[in-house]
Amino acid sequence: MQTASVGSEREMNCFFSFERKGLAGILNCDGKITSEYVHILRDSIMTCIEHSEHIIINCSNLTSIDIPCIQIFCIAYRIALRSNKQFSVSGMRKDIHDTFNAEIGNFCSSGTPLGCSNNCLWSTVPPHTLMQLPAKEL
Repeated sequence: MQTASVGSEREMNCFFSFERKGLAGILNCDGKITSEYVHILRDSIMTCIEHSEHIIINCSNLTSIDIPCIQIFCIAYRIALRSNKQFSVSGMRKDIHDTFNAEIGNFCSSGTPLGCSNNCLWSTVPPHTLMQLPAKEL
């Protein structure tokens, strides 16, 4: 298992770990992933893509994520598709997804080279797979 952490022991900002299970590569994303760590996220996802046939981004311990990091997920999804690999996101909390959903929709339909052209990662994440926290924790 390869790991990368960012932050001090006292205040860990984000942590990434990569593990293989058969043909699947799982990238565990923990903590708060902000744009200052986008390069580490990119490198971690690319390692997963290079060494796996099915890429799974596990977000079950993710507490927040910035839009530039979400865009890295989108770019990685398209790279995986072009490489004939499966790519999925699991365990993302519904409140985190809802926070960036409208903004990422604008990005996806922007007509830019990075736009999704109706092939969007987030349309492949079924709403019932998003983790819902009890109201008091939101």
